[in-house]
Amino acid sequence: MFGYNKFNATASDLVGEWKNSSGAGIEYYNVYTGASAGMATAHVSDHFVFSSNGTYTSEHTGTSSFQGSLKHGKSNYNGAYTLQDGTLILSGRGGSDSGEFTCYLEAVKAGVVLRLVNKQHTGINMLLWKVK
Repeated sequence: MFGYNKFNATASDLVGEWKNSSGAGIEYYNVYTGASAGMATAHVSDHFVFSSNGTYTSEHTGTSSFQGSLKHGKSNYNGAYTLQDGTLILSGRGGSDSGEFTCYLEAVKAGVVLRLVNKQHTGINMLLWKVK
């Protein structure tokens, strides 16, 4: 059944506030002694606001830690967006990011979620729920 619960989004579907948040942790152990070798954690979140006038803002944060060392990063973007044939184009992404995303909605038990997969950097795969 994988893939049967997705359908193309329209520009009017995007209007509003969308978020995601996820995290993970792993405990390391010495292979010879069994003693703890430390713990690593990671957390990421994405927040998009799509307006009906064709503009958007987004904020992306990430935090990681290992044995008491904490690192944090944050990126903010804004610009115009267009959606055509399942491709969402976001202007103003900066750097080497073309701003092109495969965009579709997935049906879930509580409604729908928005899936954005960066076409250039496919590891950037966001599953967002609508806040407002």
